[in-house]
Amino acid sequence: MKLTIKRIFLLLQTLLILVMALSCKKSMIDAPINVSDDSSGSKPFIPLPMRKTQVYFGAADYWSQQADPANYSQWNYVRSTADGFYTNFIIMWNNNQSGNPQQNINDMRAAFVHNGCFFETSLETQVNSSANGANNQTTDENSINMLTAGGFNVNNTGLNYGADAERVNTLKTYGYKRTCMALEGAWTFGGDINGNNGSNNAQVRQDILKTDGVELDGPMGFWYDDSGSIKEGTYSAVKYAHSHGLIAALMLAPYDAGQAGYNPTNDFLSTSKQCVMDCEDNNAAPEIWTIWTYAEGAGEPLFPESTTLNGQTAPANTMMGIGYWLLKHLNNLPKIQVPNTGSVGNNTTVSIIDTAHSQMTMNTLGDTTSFYTMPVVFSNTPDPQIEISPVISAAITGDTNNWRVNFTVGGQDVTSNILVNSGLNCVGMKRITNLNNLILNVHFKTLKRSAQPITINFTIMSNLGNTGNTSSYSIIAQTK
Repeated sequence: MKLTIKRIFLLLQTLLILVMALSCKKSMIDAPINVSDDSSGSKPFIPLPMRKTQVYFGAADYWSQQADPANYSQWNYVRSTADGFYTNFIIMWNNNQSGNPQQNINDMRAAFVHNGCFFETSLETQVNSSANGANNQTTDENSINMLTAGGFNVNNTGLNYGADAERVNTLKTYGYKRTCMALEGAWTFGGDINGNNGSNNAQVRQDILKTDGVELDGPMGFWYDDSGSIKEGTYSAVKYAHSHGLIAALMLAPYDAGQAGYNPTNDFLSTSKQCVMDCEDNNAAPEIWTIWTYAEGAGEPLFPESTTLNGQTAPANTMMGIGYWLLKHLNNLPKIQVPNTGSVGNNTTVSIIDTAHSQMTMNTLGDTTSFYTMPVVFSNTPDPQIEISPVISAAITGDTNNWRVNFTVGGQDVTSNILVNSGLNCVGMKRITNLNNLILNVHFKTLKRSAQPITINFTIMSNLGNTGNTSSYSIIAQTK
């Protein structure tokens, strides 16, 4: 049989799990792992607030294709899961030149299951030089009226090139209340919005504070080669907004921005994925992701959202494929498995009750210091082409005074994260991919021969930005 690199890696990973299992059995004979955190469940858990990252999608020059019911099947997951439609003042002007602009908006609303809308405008006074090419407060009001009449709830807006007080107030309150964010380019900040190396950082900071937060323009050509230190500029701007109790939105756009090494047709998907994961790894994930395909080229297809890769469903390298990957990244939950069952040594047995429950039984035989290390494997097996960053926490109930339970990943003690500090955020090297399962080792130690059972109740959140989407798993530990 011909072995691909991926198959070889998976075989090595399987071998690693088996080696870990053998090492776990050896550790039961030698000594328990030395961990710093004594966990009897006495410290209160710090819960995360309920969050749901919003995602808005708009194909700038493909309005009719996106709204056409004949194309629904090509983006069914995105249109069913996204929070709504993204559009801006230029595309709204273009729509107004069509034969039936309100019907076009009605059709776009019908394409989305959810009715949210993010409207971007600007302090630029003209869309173009034509007689009706003005852009101002009145045209913003007309756009909001039309989108609302079509059934959209314009719940977020972005304002480019400044934060004029009257315009901001209109965008925040016209018709009904919504957010308005200052739209900025992080590549202009000189790597840190808090410093003064950027072209206009002091004014940018003022503009953000005059609004509900910041929306960052996102030409992925700049992210590809970190032009203008856009990455650090982005992280600092998101954290700046958060430090003032404001929100942040980040845009993913295929625009090459003149960067020679970046090809939107080939690189938009991979660069957008890297942008999302970089922001997570640097504690700078936003409350809102906007996918706005301005400046897309003729060679960049809109559809389909997914394709088949090595027999698996995968995000397509298309503009819609970005939305598909991002929404699944935020929503997918890991599969949980206990690989070692039956007699696992040290007079201990492990059994699987069902897909969400397992049991560990330790025969202490008069030994008051019995211990066992149980590897628990978290994988993205149900959707292996989607990288995920879940948050894992646990609560321990039962006879906690007579047990000690600790958790490690790769030899690192993560007990405080799991039991106290809001959960283990699986980012960076802990992110789960088709080549990288997360192996969480649960270390059990009994302090009394007749210890009564305890239950470890895991809660798994799909993402730090989607804490309300959860699954659960429990392990019962007992003696006999």
